[in-house]
Amino acid sequence: MNNNNFKELLNYFSQQQNHLTDLCSNVFTMREIGNKTHGDMAEVAVTSFINKFLSNEYTGIHVGKTLFRQKEKEEDVLAINNQTEENIPISIKAYGEGYLQLSTDKEYTIFPMLESYQKTIIDKNEEINTIMDIIDSQLNLNVLLFIYNEKKYTCNIMIYDFNSVKLQVNKIEKILPKGARKYPIYKFMHDDNYLFEVRYGGKSANALQRGIWTHTKHAYPYFISASNGEIKYQIRKNLLDIISYLMVATDEQIDKIKGDCND
Repeated sequence: MNNNNFKELLNYFSQQQNHLTDLCSNVFTMREIGNKTHGDMAEVAVTSFINKFLSNEYTGIHVGKTLFRQKEKEEDVLAINNQTEENIPISIKAYGEGYLQLSTDKEYTIFPMLESYQKTIIDKNEEINTIMDIIDSQLNLNVLLFIYNEKKYTCNIMIYDFNSVKLQVNKIEKILPKGARKYPIYKFMHDDNYLFEVRYGGKSANALQRGIWTHTKHAYPYFISASNGEIKYQIRKNLLDIISYLMVATDEQIDKIKGDCND
């Protein structure tokens, strides 16, 4: 996760500051249509962004809906380096500030492995190294995060630098279930500093929720901004008007608009 090739791609992103502002404004305008709409549209937007502004270096392919449940990883966008032809799979996630999911434990691998230790605190180096090797094999994906604040109309496009984080883990703490929570949480720490956690672990839990989570505020030092900090975005009513128009447009009208866009 977050290999050098992915970081190189993000460097190109950070050089397009004005276009990133437009990108965020257009993506989060989609929340005016539906609370979940912006996530899917972010996949389309990042693909188009790569093909329009980074076309000399990369080609973007939207694979999120093409592969759907058959895909081996959780990628939504595939960025192809035009020089080396290397494929860089990217998972796009849009979250408000707070908890966010980095990876889904679809195969139910991580939680039972942690449960097998039957400890409240795991702090032996050899045990932690074994656990981290398994987690590292599960988290071999580049996650591009759109972290937004709707009250402030800001968005920070970031990655969680797992390559640095995994070297910091020296304690894993099991937090027992409490209240309505059915399953324990495993918090991965550096001394008493929070790094990430494994949540929703039971086999009967929602398969799309269980997995590796972190928190934007508690683990802030381990996030890297691809947008050079927070971007101030705006809601674009004209974009909503265009989408409304397109929903009832004929093929001829859509072709005309597409031609105007290409011009």
